Amino acid sequence: MKKSFYAFLALIASCLAFFGCSNQLEDNGSVLLLSQLSNSKAVEYGSLTIGDDSRALDVSELTEATVTVYGSGMTPVSASGKVKIKSGIASATVERIPVGANRVVKVRSNVDGAVLYAVTNIKSGTNSTTVDWNTTALGAVYYNLIRKGTDVSSISASILEAAIPSVHGSLVDSEKIADDYPSLKASSNYRKATGTVSVTAADIAGYKVQITDPASEVKAVASASDTLSFDVAEGNYRILVLDSNGAKVAEKAIVVGEGVETKVSAKFGEIDFSDKTIVFVKANSAPTIWAWETSGDKVSLSEELGQDWYTQPKMAAATTDYMTDPTGWYMADFSSVSSGGNIKFKINSGNQEISGLAGTFWYDGSSSSATNPSPVNGGVTLTVVNPAIVTKPTVTISPASGEVSLSGKITVTLTDGSGTISAALVKAGSKSYSDFTNNVLTINVSDVASAGNFTVTASATNEKGTANASASLTAVEKAGVKIYVSADSAPKIWVWQESGLESTKLMGYAWENQPVMEKATGLNNDENWYVIKIPSDYYTAGKTFTFKLNSGEEIASGKATTFWYDAKGVCGAEKTFYDSDPTIKPDPVAPSVTLKPASGSTVKTTGSISVTFTNGYDTISSAKVTINGKEYDMGTTAGTFTKTLSDLGITQDAKSITVSATVTNSVGTTTESASYTSRYVDPSKEDPFTWDNVNAYFVLTDRFYNGDTTNDHSYFRQNGLSGDENVATFHGGDLAGLTQKLDYFDKLGVNAIWITAPYEQVHGWVSGKDQKFPHYAFHGYYTLDWSSMDQNMGTVEELRTFVNACHSKGIRVIMDVVMNHVGYNNTQDMITYKHGYTEHTNGWLAKTGGKWDANDTVKWENSYWDSSWFGPWIRSFGYASGDEYGGSCGGLPDVKTELTSSKGMAPVLVTKWGQEKDSDPCTVAGTGNTTGNKIGDYRNPSVADTDWLSINGDYRTDMNVAPADYQVAWLSAWVREVGIDGFRCDTAKHVEPFRWGQLKDACTAALEAWRNDSSKSKLYNGVDTGAADWDESFWMTGECFGWTAIGGSGGEYYGTGKFDSMINFSYNGSQGGGTSSSYPSSSDWNTYLSINTAKKDDDNNGNLNNVLTYLSSHDTKLCRPSDAIAQGTMFTLLPGGIQIYYGDESSRPQAYLGCGDTDMMTRGDMNWDEIEGSKKAQVAHWGKVGTFRKYNPAVGAGTGTATKRSYSGPAGENKVAISVSGTSVDVSGLFADGTTVYNWYDGTSAKVSGGKVTFAGGTTSTPILVSEKNPASCGVTF
Repeated sequence: MKKSFYAFLALIASCLAFFGCSNQLEDNGSVLLLSQLSNSKAVEYGSLTIGDDSRALDVSELTEATVTVYGSGMTPVSASGKVKIKSGIASATVERIPVGANRVVKVRSNVDGAVLYAVTNIKSGTNSTTVDWNTTALGAVYYNLIRKGTDVSSISASILEAAIPSVHGSLVDSEKIADDYPSLKASSNYRKATGTVSVTAADIAGYKVQITDPASEVKAVASASDTLSFDVAEGNYRILVLDSNGAKVAEKAIVVGEGVETKVSAKFGEIDFSDKTIVFVKANSAPTIWAWETSGDKVSLSEELGQDWYTQPKMAAATTDYMTDPTGWYMADFSSVSSGGNIKFKINSGNQEISGLAGTFWYDGSSSSATNPSPVNGGVTLTVVNPAIVTKPTVTISPASGEVSLSGKITVTLTDGSGTISAALVKAGSKSYSDFTNNVLTINVSDVASAGNFTVTASATNEKGTANASASLTAVEKAGVKIYVSADSAPKIWVWQESGLESTKLMGYAWENQPVMEKATGLNNDENWYVIKIPSDYYTAGKTFTFKLNSGEEIASGKATTFWYDAKGVCGAEKTFYDSDPTIKPDPVAPSVTLKPASGSTVKTTGSISVTFTNGYDTISSAKVTINGKEYDMGTTAGTFTKTLSDLGITQDAKSITVSATVTNSVGTTTESASYTSRYVDPSKEDPFTWDNVNAYFVLTDRFYNGDTTNDHSYFRQNGLSGDENVATFHGGDLAGLTQKLDYFDKLGVNAIWITAPYEQVHGWVSGKDQKFPHYAFHGYYTLDWSSMDQNMGTVEELRTFVNACHSKGIRVIMDVVMNHVGYNNTQDMITYKHGYTEHTNGWLAKTGGKWDANDTVKWENSYWDSSWFGPWIRSFGYASGDEYGGSCGGLPDVKTELTSSKGMAPVLVTKWGQEKDSDPCTVAGTGNTTGNKIGDYRNPSVADTDWLSINGDYRTDMNVAPADYQVAWLSAWVREVGIDGFRCDTAKHVEPFRWGQLKDACTAALEAWRNDSSKSKLYNGVDTGAADWDESFWMTGECFGWTAIGGSGGEYYGTGKFDSMINFSYNGSQGGGTSSSYPSSSDWNTYLSINTAKKDDDNNGNLNNVLTYLSSHDTKLCRPSDAIAQGTMFTLLPGGIQIYYGDESSRPQAYLGCGDTDMMTRGDMNWDEIEGSKKAQVAHWGKVGTFRKYNPAVGAGTGTATKRSYSGPAGENKVAISVSGTSVDVSGLFADGTTVYNWYDGTSAKVSGGKVTFAGGTTSTPILVSEKNPASCGVTF
């Protein structure tokens, strides 16, 4: 019940009159006396008397009512139409009421729960009666008896009255009395259950408190500290505070539950914003705002207010209602549409996503705060703690009936009634679904129906009961418009019509979650074309379309029907529109054949060989594959033919395999051949790893764990500065520390660890932002010597031990590498290697004039730098000629990677290597290195004896090659020496793509050489790691700041650069203060599956063109949503590659907030104390989901749907099902009935029945993670 309602009724012959009142009125049950009147004549109305000691009422929203008379043996008779109520007074006429005893008058208002009853006898002629709360209890009993079919004409009122308790009429359970009649019980059995509202009043003596249910009393606050208690029926009401004049000074919505207490505090204080969602922004002038929620119901706030992205209204000036001094503040009120979730927003249609808070907050241009910077005294404020009230769930199906387009969608929405949904099932056509996401299920009509009639039913159950819904629908093929766009990769698109419909919004998309266009089919030439179909329900015929691609500029098509937009210019001029297919079918060419893996490879006995045919834009007349003499006819359709070695009967080591494939079309015949050697792998020890399922843990080695304190102060480095000034010193983390934490990585379930560059960094410090702190190269991005280990990180053998330790757990190692630049010049290197000019001495670390000025006393004349430092290798000083590829990267000394001829060895390295001998001790007085190691312990031996390059030799000598050729040799030498599995390539866009391709080729050869080199240890703790048997190719991911495309193409990265992956900035792509809170939803799971469906592999190495998606980064922000458990679930289960930034799993907080450098704030020390304490369960949750992903490649590399994924490839065969929306999991199409499957979240098992399986959990905090694999067989325990 939302409001109370009372009325007095007089039933006079065939006429009925009643009166209602508004505002806070009190009813003492007085009888309204009406004069007699003849049939169908005018009525003279009487007056209403109000007493002083009565019940509290608020009928301010009472506007109309219906009046009906019921009785045994008669058809109900109603007043004509709805009775309008104005100024608390109304009148109505009820004609032709049959004469009889115990007729019931029922008055139902427009306010929920406001229903009054009275029982009266109707005689011939004129009659009168009163209808109020005093008459309602008995009248309601008679009414319910009539509903049951009981003849009430002779039932004595006294019998029923004996069963009615002496309470307000609204608290009498009249329905139960009617159910028990005639075997009635004591009246105490018929009192409705109530809850308690307890009000703690402070400093408001003399005020009154009331609740807007019909049974509540008005109670006065007697003292400065008083507690009031109200007995209230279950329902939704408002609590009111009235001053001495009866004026309302405060009100608040409350929920009252059976047998529970609702607590309220009433006191003077600041304005209460607890039930408001208002965003305040500080600005020079009124900005526009676009806001949405990232948690809760994830409401698109601006859209729900009827706004659109293109015509955003300006924010209103803040008022003194909310702030004492609102100058410079602007506000947007989203209270009416918010679900209470965390908010993100954009200002003035900008690209930066700003993180706000839940509820009301103030954004001052740098961060958001829930504290009002200029609070207002809000008078009396009410604070309510509503109890958790559980009701039955609700189920709605949209559309509920009628026609639906075959290209449209059906949406089923649940509410949980504040309880726990234990079962939810939807049947649409012949298919069943249970995989709700945030209590919403979206079904493609085409998946469940063809043209014609079909039915959708839905049910949901919680602890209060089951709710059901059904819809009878007719699927029809409706005309639609197709928009074709040419692009390098599938673009996102947002479509609308000027003065028409917002097409993509109506299709169920939001601006922050735009649809990705699909690969076009059926064109003369589909290459580089993508399409989206707009069903006819979502556009207005005859109106033209406007759209944006990838949130870019607005493009007006001028087209109202299907059109082609050649953005890329593949058919002519760029940005040209066409009304018909502009593509031209290519002239036939000879077909192609691709064999995988490459000829000469070894193939695991658990692996496979594939042959892919293309048709050459023609019809294939013949396609055949021959393996070890056995021929397979492939028919006339292009595609991929795969045979596992098990299919071929090859289960032993060192067996020869020959493959020949031939395909013919009208142009000619193409034949390719390959030879392989089998390598036996124990099937029980099958490695489930594929780079397409990578879950990489990015760790800043220096900030993770200190495993060896004797290397903390190498090269005169210092730390331990006060407060924020210590933000960018070396903190002691090293490779030994990573190795000691191997079990942590293993339990976290990651299958790759990305370490910062361990090779030697510049020794000294440079000035931090605004010269507020000294900045050492603790992060590995300021290279000095690519061929030696940095002494703070550890020795070559410590790197080898770490790599082998990881390999022993099936974990791959990714190394961060930099080719674009070297580290900044610094005082310590000037002193050590005798270049430049400085007056300082070894170990200098001091402020100058109160600032950290690293260039104090430095002289910049060319004479100090010519033929020294990195000289001709870089764009600096006299060597600055030539343009930098991709533009400057933060002013760092740029290596001239475009050079293809020798510039000699870098002068600083000639000096360095000339004065350092392998046998020299590292423990030089004052350096701080007390390890006892020698220089040779840090030098990479493979650098001096390359055997995997086109030009081999000692790359610490002048090899007469270009600078980048040295870099390729030095970096790939780490692969050759210790078996590094992959690289993360920093600032990829600032280096020529052909150089990345060169590096990839070198590393691929180096990895193969390492695997075949028995002299390179592959043991950990004396046990073979098995890494020599791994057969996946070397892997590279590139960092191009702002990259968000997931289509597997774009630029020259995947092609010329041979990258397998690009780092994906989609969820946290901007720099700046604060934290972000965006993480994937299950709809994103569906979107990212397209990576695996596309199956692009530009360099044909077996690793798909992929992305590496992150939530937190050292260059943007930390992602710290309110629900880190749900974050771990939804992110870890995202298809494609993913990257965890160290501490994501433990909500590692920002650090050094006063340093002024927002990047540095993301680089604090690992929060080990919390991991062993308050964050232990959270980390364990991330580990459970991560372990499921690690051993089930279908999670990241599979195809299918968001909740049902299958994988078949080099990592084996695998199928998984996932539920975050209920205990019943749909596994149809994956596992046959009777199959035993396992829930990897808790280790339980169950058998499939009816295409379903049931486990405990089924939420984002306790997901159900189903696989046919037994966790125990993988060594996983619970």
